[in-house]
Amino acid sequence: MFTSVVGNEETVVSNCWCEDGAAGFGAIDQDTNSNIKLVGNTVKDCKQAIIGRFTHSAPNDIQIIGNHFIDSSKIYVAVNSSNGKYPYTEGFVVSDNICENTRIEIGGVRGVLISGNTVRGDYISVDECPYSVISNNVVDHPAGIGIHTKASPGVSISGNSVRCQALGVYGSGCAGILIFGNVLRQSPHNSNTDCIKLNSCPEAAIDNNKLFVYYGSGITATSNCRTMG
Repeated sequence: MFTSVVGNEETVVSNCWCEDGAAGFGAIDQDTNSNIKLVGNTVKDCKQAIIGRFTHSAPNDIQIIGNHFIDSSKIYVAVNSSNGKYPYTEGFVVSDNICENTRIEIGGVRGVLISGNTVRGDYISVDECPYSVISNNVVDHPAGIGIHTKASPGVSISGNSVRCQALGVYGSGCAGILIFGNVLRQSPHNSNTDCIKLNSCPEAAIDNNKLFVYYGSGITATSNCRTMG
C-alpha cells in the first residue's frame, strides 16, 4: 500500500474499515514511507493487522494511533538492525489502540513508544528496540505472556496492567531495563512461572510494582538487579 509513497510529506489514513485482507495496512517498507499516520481505523479478520518489514532502509515518524484491530494476528514492524548493519528507524508511536486477539510486535526501532493500548488475548513484544518505552497499557493474555522484551537496552516498562497465565514481564539481553509501577496479575491456572523474569539484564531496576503471584516466584533475575518496593 505504501511502497509507492514518495517523499516525506505527511500521509494520513483515517476512519477506514479493512476486512478479510492479507494485511490491513501493508508494504510500509521504504525510506520514503516516512511520516505516516494511521488514525482511527478498524482492521478485522486480516492475516496481519499491519506489516512493515525493512532490510536496507528505515522509514521514520510512523504513528499508529487510536485504531481498532480485531482477530488480525499482529501489528508487525521489523527492521533488520543486527550488529548495526542496517539503520534503526526512529519516531515510531503505537498508542491508544484496541487490539483484540492481535499482538503488538516491534523489532529494530530505536525509542519506540508503545503506550495506552488495550491488548486482549495476546501480548506486546519488542526485539532490538533500545531506549524504548512501554507504558500505561492494559494486557489481558490468559493463555500466555504479557510483555516480552529482547536485546533492548535501556527499555522502560511502567504503569502497565497485565493479567496473564505465564510471565507478566520477561526481559532477555536488556541491560539497564527499568520496570516500575506495574500491576502484574497471574491467572490461577499459572503453570509455575514467575511474574517478572530477567535473563542477562545487568543493571536492571525493578521498583514499586504490585505482583499477584499464584504458584511461581515474584521476581527472578540472572544478573545484577536492584529491586525496591
